[in-house]
Amino acid sequence: MSSNVTGTMKGTISEKKTGLKRAFTSTDVFRNNSDHRLNVTGYAGGFAGEGIAFRLADENAPSGTYHVGSSSVVSLFYFVNPSGEVFEAVTGGTLHLQNHQPEERINGQLNFSYHTRAAERVDVEVVFAIEGIDRVP
Repeated sequence: MSSNVTGTMKGTISEKKTGLKRAFTSTDVFRNNSDHRLNVTGYAGGFAGEGIAFRLADENAPSGTYHVGSSSVVSLFYFVNPSGEVFEAVTGGTLHLQNHQPEERINGQLNFSYHTRAAERVDVEVVFAIEGIDRVP
């Protein structure tokens, strides 16, 4: 099945302990409505690289600010492939969404932190702009 989704997700990933900042620029983005939820993923470096994903409870989520820990945000995380490591956002993260319905276009900003296995804090700030949606029957 081919995707009709296009767009970008880009920003910075900052390690607090070392002060190291690195760019995150997606090479592939996906959006679907699986389980009647709004699911978005951005991959950097292809499917074997790193990624950022979020899932909102409502597939037609209106424009607004969503907070990690609320019932509206099912998940927000950073992941690394092929190891499969997943780092969930800690409470306090936000997702600013602009939903341009009835067009299949969204954009916004993600600001969140996660903790590494060594309990070190990493901050993520990205913007995204995505057109299209792969509808799941």
